Amino acid sequence: MSTPSPEHLNPDSRMQCRDHGIQRPTIICSHLQYGECLGFNVPDRLPAGPMAWLPMAWCDACDSVLREEGGWNDRSESFASPKMMCAACFEIIRQRNLPGDTVQKS
Repeated sequence: MSTPSPEHLNPDSRMQCRDHGIQRPTIICSHLQYGECLGFNVPDRLPAGPMAWLPMAWCDACDSVLREEGGWNDRSESFASPKMMCAACFEIIRQRNLPGDTVQKS
């Protein structure tokens, strides 16, 4: 998968996915990439800043660390080890990691 670097992303950014072609980028924690039923947490409100438009998700384990740390910082980001995925992969990963209906957490 060819991915642009996060600091160069904007709402018009696209990436090349080997499975889905040209798609919009998203960010997930590394645990979700191959995981199943790990939870799928998304911000309940858009974060401020230049990447507020970028869809993000993380697993329940990352959510626990995020809450312990009081937000994203070096420790929580290191634990999450974010990965860029295309929007189509994001939806597949969401479906695979949700035990039931969509649950949103911050």
